[in-house]
This record gives sequence, C-alpha cells and structure tokens, in this order.
Amino acid sequence: MQFDGLFGLGISEDSKKKVLLDYNIPKHSIKKNIFAIYYPKNVDDDGAITFGGYDKKFIQPNADIDWFDVISKRYWAVKMLGIKVNGIFLNVCANHIEGYCEAVVDTGTSSIAGPKEDLILLSRLLKPAYSCRNKKNLKNFSFILLNENGEEKEFELTPSDYIVNSFTVDPVLKTPCNFAFMPINISSSNGYLYVLGQIFLQKYYAIFEKDNMKIGNIKTCIINFYFIFFVFK
Repeated sequence: MQFDGLFGLGISEDSKKKVLLDYNIPKHSIKKNIFAIYYPKNVDDDGAITFGGYDKKFIQPNADIDWFDVISKRYWAVKMLGIKVNGIFLNVCANHIEGYCEAVVDTGTSSIAGPKEDLILLSRLLKPAYSCRNKKNLKNFSFILLNENGEEKEFELTPSDYIVNSFTVDPVLKTPCNFAFMPINISSSNGYLYVLGQIFLQKYYAIFEKDNMKIGNIKTCIINFYFIFFVFK
C-alpha cells in the first residue's frame, strides 16, 4: 500500500514531542484546537480533515453529537463498557482494573483491533455459518461507550460494515468470513486495548477536541465530494 507518510495529530505525554496541530498551524488561523475526520465508505471516494471545527455536511441532519472524555495521555482513547450482539451484553471489560476498557479511536488502523480471546468469541457469536456471501444471516454488534455525562452510548456495526471482500477462512478467527477484526493483545495500564479504526470511522464521524481532551462521535452522511485526504496516525 502506497502512502505519503503519517500526519501527526496524535497525543503524547512527552512535552518534548511537537504535535502538528499545536506547533505548525498558526493560532490565529483556527478558532478552536479541534479537528474532525470524514472517512469515506467507498475507497474510490475522497475523505476530509477539517481544522478548527467540524463540517455539518458530513453528519446526519438534526443528529446530536455524543462527546466522550479522553482517558489516556498516549492515545485518543475513551471508556468502553462492553459489546452487544443483537442486544445481548458481553461484559468483556469486567476484569479490567477500572472496570472498563480503553477504546482508541485511530485513523491509522484499518480494522477493529482488540484482545484475541474477545474477538474470537465475538466472531463465533456473529454466526458466520458456512459462508458470508449472504450477509443477512449474520448478526449486528455494538460497542458500548461511556460519554462525558456517564451515559451509555451504543455504536452499532452491521455485516455490511465489518465484512471485507474476501471469503477465505480467517486463520486466527477460523471462520469462513473475512471479518475486519485484528485479534491482538495490546497492553495498557488498564488491561488490553481496543482500537476503533477505519471500519468504525467509516460509519461514525469523529471530532477530536484538543483543548478539553474530548472526542465527539456521530453517524455520518454518505456523500460524494472532492477533497484531498491525508492518512495519519
């Protein structure tokens, strides 16, 4: 895969590391230290980064933005309580130190990454059967995140969101479906991380607010337009 480089919009507890948004964009040119990401569903369409705010044309009309506190000094991470499969709650975060998982919202990850055992369990519960060609036989699932007011918010993904165009047996998940899952144990101080990557961002518009360290998520509109898209991490 060819790309031009990494666009430095991450966060770091190391004060010596310069961040593009803080050091390279003149303060007078943007009203707020905030940026937003539109990630297109179709790879042939263009995406967008908006600096200083967010663009309402990318979100569903009259929809409310859910805001989440960033809980890490290293990642754009929010609190995750668990996963639902067709309404049944999986308390996969119960054994974590604080009783919740850290879910990193990350444009640099193409899939959904998470603890190996959790994603293997999830893949079995989605009922892949013998083929994924008929997606209506598969189940939906949701990430349950805790917003800034302590309220549970559900972000659903359907088979059209999490199935990629391949029907070979996945060597790790051992299913005939090629789920956009990356079973990997990434350690943090609070247990293994989840990473909500491209698959999540294609459905939910992400707003990153640096001053107050919050992330806003809202369901996107599916639109076509012309813009230059940067890949960053």
